[in-house]
Amino acid sequence: MQYEITLPADYDMGIIRRRVETRGRALDALAERETGELRRFAETRGAHSAALLLDPRGWEMLRLTLWEHAVPATEPAGDRYEILHLSAPGLDDIPAGRLW
Repeated sequence: MQYEITLPADYDMGIIRRRVETRGRALDALAERETGELRRFAETRGAHSAALLLDPRGWEMLRLTLWEHAVPATEPAGDRYEILHLSAPGLDDIPAGRLW
């Protein structure tokens, strides 16, 4: 969670620390679930690559999948863009598989 509020100089930061301690793991659970979903996308036939992104400005998570051809009809709808050309010099030098 993110709060954009100004606190008084003498505010008890223990309150904030306790909140992070008790609720901070919720983001970990979300990231773990999304990572599993990302793995499913990456292992789907026709997927070229997949990435999980987190925008800390708004704490929004984005899953990006680049498909070799059209998105399979079985995949959920979302924003889709057609890329007519993708330059990839050195692509053959990048090892395949999980890199993290």
